[in-house]
Amino acid sequence: MNFGKSVLVPSVQELAKQHLTNIPARYVHPQEESLATSAGVAIPTVPVINIHKLFSGNSHELQKLHSAC
Repeated sequence: MNFGKSVLVPSVQELAKQHLTNIPARYVHPQEESLATSAGVAIPTVPVINIHKLFSGNSHELQKLHSAC
């Protein structure tokens, strides 16, 4: 069976060692793409929580954190 060519992607540990200031583009996806479906039924996803906003007292980010637990 041939699955085609793979793209080499560094591990999270390797990315962490680089002390990046921005998230690499391949890991950023528009919010619209975050809703997974199975046979047309929406599957709940894990919310994306902005730590900076959370620590700044943003109540919406706190709500997202509570919904994840």
